[in-house]
Amino acid sequence: MNPLKKMIKTLVVLLLALLVLNACENPLLDEIEILRTRAYSPKLVLALADGTSLTPDDTLDYGTVSVGSFFDISITVKNSGNSSLTLGAESILLTMGNTTEDNTFTLITSPAADIPVGETSTLTLRFSPVSEGVKSAALSIPSNDFNKPVFTLPITGTGWKAVLSTTGVTNIEMTTATGGGNITDDGGIPITERGICWAETINPTDRKSTRLNSSHGKL
Repeated sequence: MNPLKKMIKTLVVLLLALLVLNACENPLLDEIEILRTRAYSPKLVLALADGTSLTPDDTLDYGTVSVGSFFDISITVKNSGNSSLTLGAESILLTMGNTTEDNTFTLITSPAADIPVGETSTLTLRFSPVSEGVKSAALSIPSNDFNKPVFTLPITGTGWKAVLSTTGVTNIEMTTATGGGNITDDGGIPITERGICWAETINPTDRKSTRLNSSHGKL
């Protein structure tokens, strides 16, 4: 057979073989595609303000919070992958535990819907117990992270009900005033500090200007 015709025949056979391979399922090609997708995938990473990383194996613990008050925790959402991270910001879910009242845990600030490579955004969660006892929930964040398409983080906190009675503020002067109060029920948890929270604006908290008194009993 003419060498040229033989070469053309061989090329035709090879071309047909390639077409057949492409038309059929090929586990090797599928695996290569998975590896390529994983290599270029974004990566969702959560961390607390102090840099402590959070994984699905961790639990975000609010500790003890007084019934009727609230405590917020901000979480940094970072894209440590190789392409833009797209979050289902409108689909972020907080699922309450079986014995936890609705809206005990709430999403106060949502992260950005798109986070470029190496960039961060912030989400803020609030714990506001309405009754005593251990409360729980699960935070679910959907994204286009190939390895973790839904990041689920367990959350817990304990509601604490102390009873405080206060007296009216009297003798108000430019720089002084008289007031006080008494904790009549510690809710089963020993009181470690007593004091007066004050500020130059309404609704002062112990995270603003605070004057503490280490004595026990009435203030």
